Amino acid sequence: MPFSQPRLYARLLRWLGPWADPKTAPPAHRRTISIPARGLDERPFDAWVFTPPDIPPIGAYLVAPGLHYEGPADPRLERFLRALAHAGFLVVAPFLPDFIALRVAEPIVPDLARAFDALLALPERPPNIAPGLFSISFGSLPVLRLASCERAHEIGAVVLFGGYGSYGDTLRFCLGEGTGDAARDPLNQPVVLLNLVDVLSETYGDLTAVADAWTRYVKATWGREEMKQESRYRPIAEAFAAEIVDPAQRRLFLQGAGLAPGAMDVCLAALARKTERERFLDPRPHLHGLRCPVHIVHGRDDDVIPFTQADVLAQAMPKTIAVKTHLTGLYHHTSSTGLGALVKQIPALAGEGRALVGILRAIVEGGTRPEAPS
Repeated sequence: MPFSQPRLYARLLRWLGPWADPKTAPPAHRRTISIPARGLDERPFDAWVFTPPDIPPIGAYLVAPGLHYEGPADPRLERFLRALAHAGFLVVAPFLPDFIALRVAEPIVPDLARAFDALLALPERPPNIAPGLFSISFGSLPVLRLASCERAHEIGAVVLFGGYGSYGDTLRFCLGEGTGDAARDPLNQPVVLLNLVDVLSETYGDLTAVADAWTRYVKATWGREEMKQESRYRPIAEAFAAEIVDPAQRRLFLQGAGLAPGAMDVCLAALARKTERERFLDPRPHLHGLRCPVHIVHGRDDDVIPFTQADVLAQAMPKTIAVKTHLTGLYHHTSSTGLGALVKQIPALAGEGRALVGILRAIVEGGTRPEAPS
C-alpha cells in the first residue's frame, strides 16, 4: 500500500491523541544496534532502531532521550518511539551513557553525533531525506549542540519537547524557586545535586556513597505518580540515608531528597562556581550555528522543566531560521494527560485541538524534509 501524508497524520493522531490508551502501543519493528567507540576516550553503547511494520519509512528521526536510567526503554518513551515508527518514520534512539547515569556531561554531544552517523548508514534510511532531531527534556542540549555544529546542513529540522534554555533557572525550578503556581516533581531533587557532585565534593569530600544512594533512590521512586507524596518517598529516602556513615554527607543526601532544608543554598553556591562544565550546560551561546527549522513543544503542566523555558529558547534562536512554539495542556513532561482529564476542561479543548494539529505538523514536517542541495 503506497504511503500518503494523510495516512501518516492519521496514524500519529490515532496513537498520540488524548484518546489513545497509554498502556497500549502500536506495532513496529525494533532491533538493537551497537554504536562503536571511535577513539580511546569514547565508550560504545547501544541504540534501538524502530521501523514501520508494513511500509518503507518515509521519514527519519534521531531521538535524544532525557535524563532517565532506562533511556529509550522507559515504557512511556518506547511507546512514543513505536508511534513514530508505526506512522512511517525510521527512528533511532540511543542509550546515551551519561543520561543513563543521570548526568548531563560533555560526552553526550559526540555520543549523539555517533548515533546520528549510525542513522545515516542504515539501509532503511529514506533516500533524499535529511533526518530530523527530536529531543525529550534535557535531550534538548545535545540536540541543539549537534544541530548547531558544522554538520548543521545534514539535519532536516529540530523538534524540542520539554526542553530548556537556562540550565540554572531549570535547576532552581526543580528545587522549588520561582515555581509560582506551577507544580514541580519533588522526586527530581536528587538529580539536581547529583549533577553538581564535582563541585560539592570540594566541600564534602568523596561523594561516591551519596551519589550511589541518590541513584538508587531515583530508581526506587520514579515512574509512579503516588511516589510524589512525601508519605511514600520519605521512608525510602530515610532507609538509604541510614547507610551513609558521615553525618554531613547524610544530611546532604537528605537535602537532595527534599527531607532536610538547605538544598537551595547548596545548589546556588555550586552554580555560582562558573566552571567550564557549567558553561557547557547553557545551549544559548551555540545557537548561532543553527540552519534548520526549530519546533519548540512544551506542556503547560510540565513539572520537571517549566513551560516558560519554551520562550527562553525561542528568544535565543537566530532570526535567520523558522521557529514555532507549541504550548499545550495535552501532554505533561513525558505523557499524555488522558481524555478523562481533558473532558473537565471542555472550554479549552478548541485551543488544544489547534495545538495538537500544530504538534503533528511539526513532527511530520520535521522528519520528512528533503536534503539540502550539495
